[in-house]
Amino acid sequence: MKRIMLQANAGATKARTLKFADLVDVDALRALCESFTDATGAVTAILELDGEVLIATGWQDICTRFHRVHPCTAQRCLESDTALACQLRQGATYNVYECKNGLVDVAVPIVVDGEHVANLFTGQFFFQKPDRDRFARQAAELGFDQQDYLLALDRAPIFSRDHIKRIMGFLTQLASVIGEMGLAGMRAQQAARAREQEHGILRTLIDTLPDLVWLKDAEGVYLGCNRRFEDFFGATESDIIGRTDYDFVDQALADSFRANDVKAMESQRPTVNEEEITYALDGHRELLETTKVPMRDASGALIGVLGIGHDITDRKAAEDEINRHRASLQELVDERTADLTLAKEAAEAANIAKSAFLANMSHEIRTPLNAIAGMAQMIRRGGISEQQAEQLGRLEGASQHLLEIINAILDLSKIEAGKLCLEQASFSVVGLFDQVVSIIQAQASAKGLAIEVDHASVPPWLVGDPTRLRQALLNYAGNAIKFTDQGKITLRARVTDETPAGVRVRFEVEDTGVGIEPAAMARLFAAFEQADNTTTRQYGGTGLGLAITKRLAELMGGDAGVGSEVGKGSTFWFSAWLARGQAPRTAANAEHPGGDAEAELRARFAGRHILLADDEPTNREITLMLLDDVRLIADVAADGAEALHLATENKYDLILMDMQMPRMDGLQATQGIRRLDGAADIPILALTANAFAEDRSQCLAAGMNDFITKPIRPETLYRALLHWLDRGAD
Repeated sequence: MKRIMLQANAGATKARTLKFADLVDVDALRALCESFTDATGAVTAILELDGEVLIATGWQDICTRFHRVHPCTAQRCLESDTALACQLRQGATYNVYECKNGLVDVAVPIVVDGEHVANLFTGQFFFQKPDRDRFARQAAELGFDQQDYLLALDRAPIFSRDHIKRIMGFLTQLASVIGEMGLAGMRAQQAARAREQEHGILRTLIDTLPDLVWLKDAEGVYLGCNRRFEDFFGATESDIIGRTDYDFVDQALADSFRANDVKAMESQRPTVNEEEITYALDGHRELLETTKVPMRDASGALIGVLGIGHDITDRKAAEDEINRHRASLQELVDERTADLTLAKEAAEAANIAKSAFLANMSHEIRTPLNAIAGMAQMIRRGGISEQQAEQLGRLEGASQHLLEIINAILDLSKIEAGKLCLEQASFSVVGLFDQVVSIIQAQASAKGLAIEVDHASVPPWLVGDPTRLRQALLNYAGNAIKFTDQGKITLRARVTDETPAGVRVRFEVEDTGVGIEPAAMARLFAAFEQADNTTTRQYGGTGLGLAITKRLAELMGGDAGVGSEVGKGSTFWFSAWLARGQAPRTAANAEHPGGDAEAELRARFAGRHILLADDEPTNREITLMLLDDVRLIADVAADGAEALHLATENKYDLILMDMQMPRMDGLQATQGIRRLDGAADIPILALTANAFAEDRSQCLAAGMNDFITKPIRPETLYRALLHWLDRGAD
């Protein structure tokens, strides 16, 4: 019989989650099956899906004493078992099989809660009266005792098919009902265990709290408390439940407790009060800040009041100590306030002095640099030999390098002083990357490096500070070219986050250069730091570019970093929050549509009258030379007062105005000119060595139209002149 079950249940255990024996009382079910067998003569068997026999009743002798003992008939039994098992594995809900030994077997699955959990078997009967002659011949063939064999045959019952179907339906439904009842019981037990576990966790939590916790009904009778509260009354929770405060403390204290309880229940919201108590456990006293909350059941009916008492003894003592010292502290605060006021005024004065120093330093350094660069341009335009051209190139390169160092130092100083103001202007992403590529193209080509650009996922127009974004990209790109001998440089931008207000853009410069040691990457973004700080380092630089880039990124709401692998290259990145923008109609200092601003100036605006105000003779000479090259006629003023006088006497098409000049500075002169009749629309361009953003703001506030910093780049000056003269012509 066990072989039947193993065959019937083979391969059916993978997905099962329930065992039938866990859902039923097996002994009670066995008694039912035995009673059923006694009443009907039908044998029964119930097996788990893993083959375990739970119940077997009334099996016939013809099977147990004969067919399953002799090798020949046992083989037929095995074949019958296999066929029956196949039907069950294929999901049959009712299977009848007539075995080759002549008897009938039936099997059905037992399903509980939609899950196949066990199998029910009956069998060893006939659907019609057996052929005794056949079985007599079989007894002779197999060597059975014919008389015993035929007697066993006669004991095997005969059932109709309808009768067997009803029997199996009854047994299956009975087993399923019992299983469903068992499942419900098991789930109830699981729910009870879960509630018990939840209650245990809650109890542990309440007992672990350092505060006193208790619950009373509406009449003040205790319903529960935690261990800390037990210490207060000096009694266990079981002794406290069912009693009131009057059983543990004096009447006055109990009355105050009761009054606070009633107040909390009547207010229908948490109330807070202070209560001083004495612990019965050891006699020490505590001042409690007690919170009392009215408790209600799911229907809204009042259960009572929940109390939580927090020890504030030490806090109250500290507050009293503070109050005792408050009067004397006020005098100390007044003294410190006076000291801080003096320190604040000194700090503000120092900050003003620092800002003035930075502005003066910018002006004083850029002024001679403008003279150096300008004189070099004048010499080059005058005609020189090839050797002289090479020497001038070195001079111009050195002055440009010095200017970059000065700009970096001044930028870092402005950032650290909190004086760097970011511009908010609409700019083209394509234009930004084109400008960067045009600047680094020659250097990259000289080393045979390819340049790739990828910014397709970024909106075409954004709002931010394009000058500072370009500066940051150039810092990265310059380093990438410096440290890459072969391969390519990739400039990339992509959106990493967005909100209704704007997008966070991550800018990257990737190279195929030497890479950076992991130990060096941690200090790369510190000021004056480089990956190689030794005296034998191969590459130059101040170590300021990365520090400035990181600080610029932070000012724009982003960050900066690097990923690198030695021998394979590096990827430097920075991020910035930028608003969405649109193409502006016009923009000061924008690129003019023409390809050659100098030639277009000479062709369209030759003879226009310009006023140049600059107190430095060399700078005047250089600017006049540049103006003369495009055939513009210029008057010269050595200070602001002279510029105002000339503007009063003459009508000019455009004015170039220095900021720092004796007698009257450029800001005052501009304001005076704007007050003149007919001078409101004259383009006035700041031409100055004051390069700070606040200087630009001051110029625009004074009435100037544009801002050009020294040293003067001829193409920058010509583009600005063309732009503003073109607007004046309109």
